[in-house]
Amino acid sequence: DFTGVKRTLSGHEFRMTHDEWLRDRIKMYSSPEDISITVRDLDLFETSDVVAKVSFIQEYRSPSYSDQGKKILWYRKDSDGMMKIIYEELLYSKRI
Repeated sequence: DFTGVKRTLSGHEFRMTHDEWLRDRIKMYSSPEDISITVRDLDLFETSDVVAKVSFIQEYRSPSYSDQGKKILWYRKDSDGMMKIIYEELLYSKRI
């Protein structure tokens, strides 16, 4: 199972299934605008041999919108040995 949590600048919180999250990402990244995503302050926490947590500051820039915020990702190793995102949360976001 997958859960995505997205918070807006106005303080709204949206919890999404994988399909909802995927539709949101397709909408966000399918525009013809140039998009730049930068990651800094990356921390990796291995909680077991099959689960890991990653946190970082993400900076998103496009010609029409720019923000930065702290993001958390949880990964789980599947039966094929591939790490897959099972949880994504944007803890906060501020315009830059």
